[in-house]
Amino acid sequence: RANSNPEGKLYKVKIITNYEKKTLTKNLAGIPEEYQLQSSVAFTVIENNSEKKFNVNEKFVMKNLSDDFEERNYETNIKKNISNLIYNKFLLKLKN
Repeated sequence: RANSNPEGKLYKVKIITNYEKKTLTKNLAGIPEEYQLQSSVAFTVIENNSEKKFNVNEKFVMKNLSDDFEERNYETNIKKNISNLIYNKFLLKLKN
């Protein structure tokens, strides 16, 4: 993703990501009712031989939908939103 950099600084960035989908609750029949979606990203930013490390974590609780297709689409949209949040937090950390 492109982002403007008026100072012309160059950064080398190493990114390690982890995504988990855990069952939070089940009904009496053992069918999941809620999931927790969690993304964790570890950033290592190198600029002028200086290294800065930080982590960004985001969680979201999602209801189980009866339609598998709709649930996959819903989860995909949540992942995109989480990715955007993490990206914006990364930019804020980079600027500070």
